[in-house]
Amino acid sequence: MKKILTLSVLLSFTMATLFAQTVVRVQRQELDSLSSAIVSHQQKDTVRIKLLNEYARLCFYDLDYLNGLKAVGEARNLSKSLEYGKGERLYHQTISYFHRNNTLGAYHLILADWRSNEGVPASALTGAYSHPIGLYDNDNERIQN
Repeated sequence: MKKILTLSVLLSFTMATLFAQTVVRVQRQELDSLSSAIVSHQQKDTVRIKLLNEYARLCFYDLDYLNGLKAVGEARNLSKSLEYGKGERLYHQTISYFHRNNTLGAYHLILADWRSNEGVPASALTGAYSHPIGLYDNDNERIQN
């Protein structure tokens, strides 16, 4: 009985270790491929902004905060220089992953939500509320996706 219990504990630990390593390895492959895509894409355009934000997001999940903050900072500066409004929204969404366990995460998500409503007439936003699937007015009519 003692051998069976020891064997089952050892087998459970081995399986948990294998699955944990697989997840980290897949994420490392994604980070490596995004890093090489960023290196190969030197043009200062919206594609680079999106690549940098995605790379930063994965860095935050991988606990590589320094590289993530560098990437999101570069993406934000590039967004400002290109006057790319969606880049500012992407910045707030990405930085919310860095602050995901405190109130700053919620704050950045709210800012990203506000940035996504740019261009909507102010009259349409009067009394409107935001929902994860779009922007609605008081009569539950969709204003924007």
